[in-house]
This record gives sequence, structure tokens and C-alpha cells, in this order.
Amino acid sequence: MPLPESTDSYADRALAAQESAGGHLPLPADGLTTWPSFPFDGDLRARVLQPPVDVENARMGDDPETCWCRDPAADAGWPILWSDGRCHIGRWGDGGAHGHVWFIARPARMPQLRGTFMALWDDILPPLPADVRAANDAAVVARVAAAYGGVVHG
Repeated sequence: MPLPESTDSYADRALAAQESAGGHLPLPADGLTTWPSFPFDGDLRARVLQPPVDVENARMGDDPETCWCRDPAADAGWPILWSDGRCHIGRWGDGGAHGHVWFIARPARMPQLRGTFMALWDDILPPLPADVRAANDAAVVARVAAAYGGVVHG
């Protein structure tokens, strides 16, 4: 199984897709822009994706000793994937009997992708190759099992 994809190779693929699309990544034609709940109308286009930076500026919570949300995963060496900058956690529910929890990894050194709009960028950026996604998934499952206990199946 291949190693998780590096930020540089991820950025190279995304920037190449942007270049081949005429300078802007296309919005997903079958994705969220067609949902009745999508809040925008008119001609939208994604901002130009910027290349990775050498080093990101430190932000609150970067020091594990002062992080307010420290947990066993932090002690186990998070981020799980060396290419992860942060993991955004989204919890959505519409008042029904269930909710949705999403973990969206942001590539390290790509601060343009931080914050609330990472969920939108996730739909715009090119998907990971299947083998890279499988390697990432396996690394995440193994680290969660090591941090919290449990058995990895499959």
C-alpha cells in the first residue's frame, strides 16, 4: 500500500487540474451547487488555488501543552497523516432524528484551504487517487484504534 500523499504531490495535482481547466478549478456540476439549499445564484467560480507555503503561521492550540481540546489522540502523535495541516470537524443536523459528522483533513502548508470553506473546497479540489485514499483511510483507522482502543477489521 502506498504512503499517504504529500502536500507537494497533492498541490501539484490540484494546480495541474486548475491549469488544465483554464486557470480556475471548475465547480462540481453534480455537487452542492445544484442542491436546493445552496445559497448562491449566478456565475460563480473558484478562486485561484495558491501553491503551498514553506511554513504556516502558528495558531492558538498548536502547542499540545496549552491546547484546550487535548485528548488521547494528541498524545498519540496527531496529525495522523504527515500531510495533514488540520482536521476540520463539521456537525450538521436539520432537527431530524440524526446528525452528520464530517472529518475533513486540510493539507498542511495550504492555509488558503482553512476555515469554514474547507467543506466547499473539498468538493472543488480533484479527488485523491483510490490507492492514496485507501492508504490514508488505513492510517486514520490504525491511529484511532491505537489512541482509543479497539480492533481494526479488514
